[in-house]
Amino acid sequence: APRDLHWSARRQRQVGKRDSHEAGGAAEPARVCACLPLALRIAAARLLALPHTRISDYAKAIAQEDGFASLEVDGDESASIWAAFDLSYLALDPSARRAFRLLGMIASGNLPVPAIAAMNGAAPALIKRTLDRLADAHLVEQLSGTRFGQHDLLRRYASLKSSAEDTAADRQAAVQRLLRWYLGAADRAIRLFSPFVLRQLPPVGREAPHPEFTGGDEALEWLENERPHLVAAVVRAAGQEDAETLRLATQLARRLHPYLFRRGHLASAIQLSNAALKAAVRASDAVAEAWACVSLGSVSGLQGRDSQALTWLHRAIDIARVTKDSYLLATCLSNTVDIWWRHGEADRCEAALQEEMTLRVGLGDRYGAAFCQLNLGEVHRERGLSQQSRVSYTEGLRAMRAVGDRYGEALALHGLWCLDLRVGQLARAACSLGDAAAILRDIANRSALGYMLADLAQAYRRQGQSGQAMSCLNEGLRLCRDLGMRRREAEYLRELSVTLA
Repeated sequence: APRDLHWSARRQRQVGKRDSHEAGGAAEPARVCACLPLALRIAAARLLALPHTRISDYAKAIAQEDGFASLEVDGDESASIWAAFDLSYLALDPSARRAFRLLGMIASGNLPVPAIAAMNGAAPALIKRTLDRLADAHLVEQLSGTRFGQHDLLRRYASLKSSAEDTAADRQAAVQRLLRWYLGAADRAIRLFSPFVLRQLPPVGREAPHPEFTGGDEALEWLENERPHLVAAVVRAAGQEDAETLRLATQLARRLHPYLFRRGHLASAIQLSNAALKAAVRASDAVAEAWACVSLGSVSGLQGRDSQALTWLHRAIDIARVTKDSYLLATCLSNTVDIWWRHGEADRCEAALQEEMTLRVGLGDRYGAAFCQLNLGEVHRERGLSQQSRVSYTEGLRAMRAVGDRYGEALALHGLWCLDLRVGQLARAACSLGDAAAILRDIANRSALGYMLADLAQAYRRQGQSGQAMSCLNEGLRLCRDLGMRRREAEYLRELSVTLA
């Protein structure tokens, strides 16, 4: 009956009388029961029979892995939520049962139809019909036109069924198919979102139908929607034992890091990189371990945790030198220079950048060499070598525009802004940095924008344009707080105090 979909008013009053300050908590057992009528009736009856049990404690008991025991009527095995699920499950055909079981392996809750199809090794159209049947049986939820998932209670049931009815090899193969699908889709999306970050990695072949993106905006939208599911897939895979699953986890993590870093999803980046590190160590893959350390170091640096960042980056450098991986070593040096520079180690920075430039030239990596040129421009600027610095920035800007990398173009314009500001060319400085900020907004690079808005505000303030300065500072402060960039947040607060004064 419709009233069974929620706690009845009478039962709410009965439960509420026992513990008035918990009366509002009656919604929590309903949530963990998926508002399933039988589960709700059993939960209400059990609660009323356990007068000394708090509602919140009972909800936690249901949410545990063995929570099905909390949804049984004592002495009546047929009156249990497990028995109710069995009735629906056993009425399915074998292919639908298998699809239901495999969905129970997904910790993120839901997937798009093509991903579920890849996991089952079946055509998307066939899987869509199967999912429709599962939805009709109330065993899955259709969250949108193309996404399906299971409530926590049903997912635990499906997972237990999979453990009982699928072989370990079957489950392993399903996870690998899902990872390959995500790897192919993410590889394509990230190359559209930020074309140069995967330049040293070959494109991933397509073993199953993948989403077709019309451009960078659509690719970014897909990445944003799938982000929690992509991270959850890597985290789950990192706990496996077989070498292929671990390899797929590290490959997917390496591709996802630049996107997460540039978009400022730092918590997701740390979760992903820790999982990648775990997978690399399990697989005894030193190169993958180093890449995970680089990722952890770069995110820690962006958050202002320099000591932690150096620990990760030094570990990566040590591995890179042992493995003699030139591209890896160049990337390690590039990331570590930022931290060394903040610690005043100018000589060490210059030596590292000269080593990096030699490695980039030897690799034929013109794009990486252009980035290195920008970093050298910063070293020259801080040492008072303005002319050499301007040459480095100008050459870097020319190279970035030649290859079409707008992120690198924004960094070069930022460097030229620093030089113009130093010599009092305020209007030209504001113009350069305004162009850089516009580029970063256009390419949706939130982390770099969080850095640059403070500088743009300073240029406006020094020209007497305090209103524009305040607008930049408030936007940048919100960004830094949202992204967890604590050091830069402090700099925004300092600049705000100066502007207000």
